[in-house]
Amino acid sequence: MTKLTNPQSRHSLNQADVKKGQSVLIHAAAGGVGSIAVQLVKWRGAHVVATASKQNHDLVHSLGADSVIDYLQEEFGSMVKGVDVAADCPRMNEN
Repeated sequence: MTKLTNPQSRHSLNQADVKKGQSVLIHAAAGGVGSIAVQLVKWRGAHVVATASKQNHDLVHSLGADSVIDYLQEEFGSMVKGVDVAADCPRMNEN
């Protein structure tokens, strides 16, 4: 799993070598770092699976996520199988 922080998001995604057709899981996709990661990964042509609270699903879909999982209500570990890359984007505020 790649842990992304804002200054290194692009560099980390380059290291992960995300390619068109791959599947990428992005945790905390509604946050500042996560929202950038969703857009960069989608721009590369990957299928984006994201985690975000229910209130942020529309936002994350608008950024390009193909599917969004409510991490507060659903156990994403049992729902997501076979992703090529997983990115953990730190949340600045846990409210």
